[in-house]
Amino acid sequence: MFLLKFRKSKSKYYAEAEKLAVNFDEHCFENNTHMIDLSLKEIFEKWDFFNLLFWKVVDWKGTSFGYEEFNVQSHSDKTRLFYALQWAHSTWINMSEDYLKNIAPAYYDENFTSYAKAIVMKDYELSDFESLIEKALKLHGER
Repeated sequence: MFLLKFRKSKSKYYAEAEKLAVNFDEHCFENNTHMIDLSLKEIFEKWDFFNLLFWKVVDWKGTSFGYEEFNVQSHSDKTRLFYALQWAHSTWINMSEDYLKNIAPAYYDENFTSYAKAIVMKDYELSDFESLIEKALKLHGER
């Protein structure tokens, strides 16, 4: 888990930071401090909110950012962690894009339905389906 903490501020951007903070599931405000516990999954899913919030509060007095109980204070350390997350997010987006590019042809290929049927039904003979249909029609007709 990651933790972003920032204090109530007189900055003209405080109201905006507060609005961004409430977008996260594990946000709380105690003793004039906003604390946001963030999973990597939530950071990736809400990247735009996280990105905007981080850059609004990174240099405010008392802001810390870290993970696994390590909360760094210096601008340099906070931004290094941020850039590592940004790289991981970009890598994840690229992998997702590659994955979707590889499965997309299955949806657009006109032969895909025939191919899928051939794989799923390869162990069945057409005559088996015809006999099942005949039985179903007879049962339906008898009711």
